[in-house]
Amino acid sequence: MVSGVRSDRAAALAPRRRVCISPVATALALLFGASATAGVVPLLRVESQSYSEPMALQAAFDDWRGEFLGGRRQWTFNWAEAGLRGDHWSLSVLSRLDFDLRFSRDTAEFYYLLNSGRKLTPGKQYDIALSASSFSGTGVRGALYVEPTLRLQTAVGLSLFKARELQEGDLSGTANALTARDYQYRATVDYYYAEDKLFHRPVEAPDGMGLSLDLSVKWQPHEKLRLSARVVDLLGAIQWTDAPFTRATATSATASTDADGAVHVVPALSGVEGYEASHIQHLDPRVALQAEAYPDGHFSPVVSFRH
Repeated sequence: MVSGVRSDRAAALAPRRRVCISPVATALALLFGASATAGVVPLLRVESQSYSEPMALQAAFDDWRGEFLGGRRQWTFNWAEAGLRGDHWSLSVLSRLDFDLRFSRDTAEFYYLLNSGRKLTPGKQYDIALSASSFSGTGVRGALYVEPTLRLQTAVGLSLFKARELQEGDLSGTANALTARDYQYRATVDYYYAEDKLFHRPVEAPDGMGLSLDLSVKWQPHEKLRLSARVVDLLGAIQWTDAPFTRATATSATASTDADGAVHVVPALSGVEGYEASHIQHLDPRVALQAEAYPDGHFSPVVSFRH
């Protein structure tokens, strides 16, 4: 997935966050309260990027009640970092939230029709395929900076963080519209979670510890051109302790119709539910490339590529 354009269609469905202020505030107080030496300056970096193909921002957070645009992706990546930087090092506290949802076009359409109370197409079979990965985390990040030449700068960062809000897994199957309001489905589920959003199983949220390596390079081959690259989670993973999971086949078993004529289907599960003592969630690398030109005049063109 490549995205280099922001628009009013960009949005994302993200899990609600539980903010823990005390550890972050304590770490900041230790960092900024330390005796500063020559060349040590404050560091602050805040990034927030979101993207949604099926639905615009306002509609996405309103149970998909808006114009349906179709598509296959929704994601949001958020990074906040504050600390101290020396000539060749930095140390900071870090907070991040990542949410990545990938699905088939049929899945997006089926979900939209059900959520908005619109009519299904009788006789149509919807191919369901969905993959989700999300977490939030708070911790510390250290980085080393190396400048081989005056025109080349590199940085390697290592983050250690406590993770929360696990969602990771896959859903696949089919749904058949019997009438404009009634449907049947059969789907296979294999996923881990802190909150069971599919079948509402009451569970205890797991604890996680994450480790991530990031790399950035800045190169100025010409005085009027600068190139940069940054890879987050070049190597990254989270180890979850006592992670709830469901591996099962779900079928539509019983259905009821409310006063508005909407059908509510209660699933029947056949499979395994439990807790895994240790589960590893691997983090996908995120790449950002950028070229900045500085020609004579009042304009400085910038070209960005993100994957």
